Amino acid sequence: MVLTYSISSVSAVHRVDNSKENVAKVSASQAYIELMRRLSNARKPEPSKIQDYIRWINKKLGRAATSDVAILANLISDLKEATELSLAVPIDKVVFATPCFPALTKQDISDAAEHAGITSWLSPSFAYPNRIGESNAVFAAYGNGICQDYKDLYECWDEEEEMERHRVFTIT
Repeated sequence: MVLTYSISSVSAVHRVDNSKENVAKVSASQAYIELMRRLSNARKPEPSKIQDYIRWINKKLGRAATSDVAILANLISDLKEATELSLAVPIDKVVFATPCFPALTKQDISDAAEHAGITSWLSPSFAYPNRIGESNAVFAAYGNGICQDYKDLYECWDEEEEMERHRVFTIT
């Protein structure tokens, strides 16, 4: 018996009127599947000045910062294109939901997004992370933990204090 599976990335919209819609779905390449398999079992990489310099040079030359970043950027580009086609509007800022693998670094996600021509909506603000875990994204997609007054950070913090607490179990 041969076990086969596919991995997909999905873009979704959670509108201000609280409606939700899956917008686009893109199948992952074999390279992406292998990358996720490797990252799921790897430790967080140690900081390296030499690696930072190589990343910087690659980016200055218009290349992906690393080969892993190129794989991530390809999937992000494909999903961006499919989403723009579906919504008929250009996309320039998003919120990334990613698996919480220690080896999948914020720098790789940020560099991949930059290489794909997109930025995280969350990164400019000091109060938010630059990405969220996929379990948090699923939780929010069902309308949990979402502030009614999302434009006012302080009001949202006050709302958060009154929100019902949940215990959620997710499987990746």
